[in-house]
Amino acid sequence: MLSDYLRRYEIMSIVTALLMVVVGVLQIVIPVKMINLVFTIFAAGLGIKGIIDVFAFIFMDNNARRYSNGLLDGFLCIIGGVLLYLNMDFFKTFLPLIIGVFVIFEAIMKMQVSFLFLTALSSSGWILVFLSSILEIVLGFLLLVYPANALVSVTIASGIILIVSAILEIIETVVMIKKIRYYSIY
Repeated sequence: MLSDYLRRYEIMSIVTALLMVVVGVLQIVIPVKMINLVFTIFAAGLGIKGIIDVFAFIFMDNNARRYSNGLLDGFLCIIGGVLLYLNMDFFKTFLPLIIGVFVIFEAIMKMQVSFLFLTALSSSGWILVFLSSILEIVLGFLLLVYPANALVSVTIASGIILIVSAILEIIETVVMIKKIRYYSIY
């Protein structure tokens, strides 16, 4: 029974890792199409969630319906999905701007923490925190100045990370298979 479970785990782990490699390669080779695909899937997901919410509201018990906002949630999700799908280029430009502002705010907060380390704790670790916050501010401004390039760069970088992660997963699984077989023989 345990060996069947482990065999299924091995197969699923390798299949998942191979799919990750394929997606990672696609993110590197055709990043713009992959971005469009992600936005399309997200828009479709919003629309489907909205439809499910509307139907759940319709078939809901009358007492529960009084306190539910499922109809509003459903229509907002449907409208959001349609707007996202129809205005994908706007959102592709807008998303890196939001992320850039968020990164800058987080970096400024991190810079405050570094000054707290310096003044209150007299810790030498403040320099590393301060330098990383400066780097994050620069990256945040790059996101604000070059939003389209940033989105493509992030897609390519995530593709590389996905491939490396998948290769590590395959190596891990092969090592685990060998160890299990070695210990099951003796």
